[in-house]
Amino acid sequence: MDHLRDGGAVELRGFGRFFLSQHAQRTVRNPRTGEAIPKGEFAAVRFRPGKLICARINTQVSTEAKGP
Repeated sequence: MDHLRDGGAVELRGFGRFFLSQHAQRTVRNPRTGEAIPKGEFAAVRFRPGKLICARINTQVSTEAKGP
């Protein structure tokens, strides 16, 4: 968590990579009242899966879609 907070990324070989995505300040609306509310800058943790895990998931999904 400290490494992510400092702007680094965490990589688990063969699984994927966790990194921070920075979002700029923007205005959002309250859906009930329609009131405009400023939302400050924030960072969100993102995940990018590795090639191996994507290949395994896609193979599994394609065989399940074919059926018996």
